[in-house]
Amino acid sequence: MRRICSILTALMIFIFGVRSTVYSANLNAGEPRTVRMIYFLPNDRPFQANVVQKMKNTMRNLQTFFAEQMQAHGYGKRNFRFETNAKGNPKVHSVEGQYADSYYITGGSYWQEIDEKFDTDGSNVYFVVWDNSTGYIAEGIGGTAHSRKNGGGASLPSVYSFRTAAHELGHAFGLGHDFRDDAYILSYGGSQRVRLSACAADFLAVSPYFNPDIPLEKGAQPTIELISPQTYPAGSENVTIRLKVNDADGIHQVRLYGLGGLNACHGLKGKKETIVEFEYKGIDTYKGYMSLSSSNSHSMSVEAIDTNGDIGYIEFTLAEISQHHSHTFEGHTSIVGSLAFSPDSKKIASSGGGTVSLWDVRTHRNIATFNGDSVAFSPNGRVLATGTYRTVQLWDVRTQRSIATFEGHASGGGRSLAFSPDGKMLASGGYDGMIRLWNVTTMRNIFTFEAHMDGVNPFVDSVAFSPDGKMLASGSTDGIIKLWDVATGINIAAIPEEGLTPYINSVAFSPDGTILASGKGNGDGNVKLWDVATKRNTAFFHYILT
Repeated sequence: MRRICSILTALMIFIFGVRSTVYSANLNAGEPRTVRMIYFLPNDRPFQANVVQKMKNTMRNLQTFFAEQMQAHGYGKRNFRFETNAKGNPKVHSVEGQYADSYYITGGSYWQEIDEKFDTDGSNVYFVVWDNSTGYIAEGIGGTAHSRKNGGGASLPSVYSFRTAAHELGHAFGLGHDFRDDAYILSYGGSQRVRLSACAADFLAVSPYFNPDIPLEKGAQPTIELISPQTYPAGSENVTIRLKVNDADGIHQVRLYGLGGLNACHGLKGKKETIVEFEYKGIDTYKGYMSLSSSNSHSMSVEAIDTNGDIGYIEFTLAEISQHHSHTFEGHTSIVGSLAFSPDSKKIASSGGGTVSLWDVRTHRNIATFNGDSVAFSPNGRVLATGTYRTVQLWDVRTQRSIATFEGHASGGGRSLAFSPDGKMLASGGYDGMIRLWNVTTMRNIFTFEAHMDGVNPFVDSVAFSPDGKMLASGSTDGIIKLWDVATGINIAAIPEEGLTPYINSVAFSPDGTILASGKGNGDGNVKLWDVATKRNTAFFHYILT
């Protein structure tokens, strides 16, 4: 009987690669620059052999698709490779989750469990099928090219289409959304015919996954400087964006992104220094066309890729100057992510690119510059709090001197700030998922809330005190809104968000404290109102681009 079981087990391993534990202890053996497949199974879900076989078939078809598309754009049959077994067939690793399906659906991280077995920060791309009951597609890793040169991940549910697989794998290779044509794989279009854009193929031509001559090691990144104004007159139909780009190895491509996706790209054929111009009129997004005049501000980003596949990146905002415009405060080098007026409206603090600027509203003078990614004024306006990567600092607004430095957050902490109504306490939260409550007078940590499975978003309003100061609300990328009793540190309620983009970017109490508003991120313009007493959703506002 034991012999029969051993034979059956070996057969299952040969056909499906059933469990990760049957493989060698070194799961990262093999060649770099390879797409590796993982079937992730919550511990209450049945193993589906047909899903594993579909993954293998899909990977072969994806390889064929990318090869044909690269050839069609004049790059030969350049292609990625995937991990195979000893017989040359696609290899799928199966990882059994530690928790039930519901745990991962409500924000539990399966990538963390995968990280324990595989080096996802290495030089491979991971194609993960997460078997879940909802068909939910979770965010992958390394999907933005500027954040890492190599290594990334794509995540799919157990039921998916070829187009979705090509779309998510494209993100893992570093391609951003491109809604200029429904046929592009990086769009959400309904076209039956799918293809790579010329811009995407040109980018992949210098990807280490498609070109063996590209080094895996990161080199010097291209530099990008915006040399045109960040403002445009009201009523403009288009605006010229001018950029100065430099790279010792030579620039291969420059890409302009607006809200929702790619706007345009230019190939530069290895120029070491040049001026690049884009004419921006608006952008087709998955929500509809957004013209220059339909919004008074446009968040933009630019990526420059050199001939060695290294990527430089900047962010900026184009803002409309209306007839009511009084002044533009200039100085930040990237998107302004946090703003706060002093209670007397005489000063304004802004943060962007790791720098906080304090301005005099009447004279338009820059009073002081600090390090920081978020800002908050105390209720009496005498203290300014700034959040950095690991710390929170308090500054005397009158003297601009440092009063205190609060330490304790892990990486990405201290970026969401809120003073209590009486100014005696300060709440800080960040990517470490922790919320820390500080006594401003004694400079001591009162409570540390192990608040969220994922990070508290780096926005100044991701934490908020109720008007009476007795309750604290927090929002997170885990899709959970939580309410805390400030006096005891006890979690009063956990309210799960729903939908494909549950990320909570902001929370705010009504003046009487009976209603809590929450705002979602990641391209979702929804605002919800919650009854604080019953924890029920009472209203839903959906922002639609027109």
